[in-house]
Amino acid sequence: MKRVPAKSSCWFTIFVACLLLSALLNFGHCANSQASPLILLLDTHESAQRTQVREAFKVRMQHYLPQAEHIYYLAESAAKVNASQLVSPKTKSPPDIIIAFGSSALEIAHTVFPDIPVLSTMILREEPLCSKKNNAAILLQFPPEVQLQWLQNILPRTKRLGILYDPVRSSILIREVEEAARKKNIETVLFEVNSPKQLSAGLKYMSRNADVLLAIPDITVYSGKTAKEVLLFSYRNRIPFVGLSSTWVKAGALYAIEVDYQDLGRQAAALANKILKGGPPGKTRVFDPEKVAYSLNLRTKDHLRLNIANDIIKGSSIVFD
Repeated sequence: MKRVPAKSSCWFTIFVACLLLSALLNFGHCANSQASPLILLLDTHESAQRTQVREAFKVRMQHYLPQAEHIYYLAESAAKVNASQLVSPKTKSPPDIIIAFGSSALEIAHTVFPDIPVLSTMILREEPLCSKKNNAAILLQFPPEVQLQWLQNILPRTKRLGILYDPVRSSILIREVEEAARKKNIETVLFEVNSPKQLSAGLKYMSRNADVLLAIPDITVYSGKTAKEVLLFSYRNRIPFVGLSSTWVKAGALYAIEVDYQDLGRQAAALANKILKGGPPGKTRVFDPEKVAYSLNLRTKDHLRLNIANDIIKGSSIVFD
């Protein structure tokens, strides 16, 4: 039997102990890195809705990853942002994921940290996202199928749906609405508005051909400058107008469906947690909001002499009367 000198055995024991200690330290560092990710919340302007989404996101992330570090940064423009402003104040490490609020924040995120996963929300269109790698998004608007389902829930007798739109801005959306309407046996009555000057002609056309006027997010047609004319058209012609938000409903639109902003924050947290733990969220990168909230104007309902089911009225998140 070969004997190992006692001195050599002692050095061997010390060597093995050092290896084990190093492995434990490295394991602890990796485990801590996974358990304590850095989440950058990046925005370019404040609003009550964005605050709701952000706070709901942080509360839900506490459930998933209680040790996560959150940084909130309000950027003025991409030119005024550099990587040193968007790192952990404790470790100076870059974020593990960026939550970008709006398309401008999304552009900043990809400019400053092109290789870091980005989850964007508070955006209306998905086209700018298609060319971006490492990106997932939760859109701010519902697909046409959801919008039309609620139209049938609230105004089930609708046969001719009027839509004013700028073809330069909204041609893709219009095709999607037409397809969804065909499946529900609703005729779409379309009128192109290339500038606000054509709005009056479009409304006159709708007064003769449409049962309901549905607003779409098209700033050529719908803005603070055109709101009064559109709402007066609805009031005078007794044609229900489906607005873009509760602000439009308060002003006189019959109803509007919107996202539930707190639920949007919770949805974003669930997706961010999935990305942090398993990489990309799968083949799907663009998601619709999951929960519908809607507002209703009962004064408008009465003026238009409409019958709306009591369960629809009771289910409204905001009722203006």
